[in-house]
Formats: sequence, structure tokens, C-alpha cells
Amino acid sequence: MTAAKTTGSARPESARSGAAPHGTARSAGAKPPSDAERGRFKPFLSERMRQVLRARLQEMAGFLLGLLALAIFALLASYAPSDPSLNTAGSGGEIKNWLGAPGALVADLMRQTLGYAAYLFVIIQIGRASCRERV
Repeated sequence: MTAAKTTGSARPESARSGAAPHGTARSAGAKPPSDAERGRFKPFLSERMRQVLRARLQEMAGFLLGLLALAIFALLASYAPSDPSLNTAGSGGEIKNWLGAPGALVADLMRQTLGYAAYLFVIIQIGRASCRERV
């Protein structure tokens, strides 16, 4: 009997050294190719269609941001201190804010936290919305 060196592991030497099994060459730290790199999956849309879709989505986001800015401007323009809000019970009469009770609440919060700078917030949002539409 010959004396064999035992390492305490049943794995073959190639598995312990980190060598690729069955003679496949792979560099250390290299990731296996993705399915797209292997050609299994093809993109659903062409690159040009993705660019067009991205531009239309940005235009839609700009339009919605502009509508939101106009709604905020409307609720700020129709702000009345007598409307009911978190710190005002209101007089029990009709709500004067053009967007109703939610508009009165948001207008009161914006006026108390930002003051007249709330109108600057609206101007900035309209500017951002118009920039998004031109992209």
C-alpha cells in the first residue's frame, strides 16, 4: 500500500482548485453570458420605437405635471381663510375653494407652510412641465 495524501475532502483536485469542469475555459471573475447575449431573446421593440415611446411618455408626464400645477394654482387662487381645514372649523357655510374641501385643505396647508412662495412652486412646476414636453 502506498501512502496517499488525504485532504479531508471527497471532491476531486480540479474542483478544489477552482478549475472549470470538463475542460471549459472560463476566466476568473467572468460572468456567464446572458440569455440576450446568447441570442435566446430578442427585444420586443426596436431601438427607434423605444426612443419614440420614451419621448411620448415624457411628453405625457410633462402634460400631467402641467395639469397638476394648474390645479394647485386654482386652489391657491380660490383660497379663503374661512374655508374648513385642519386648524379652522369653518363657518358652516359653503366652501369657497374651487376644488372643494380637499382644495381648501391643501390650499390652507400650502399657504401656512410656504406663504406666497406657494405661487412660486406653481411657476416652477409649469416651467418643468413645459421643458418635459420639448424633450
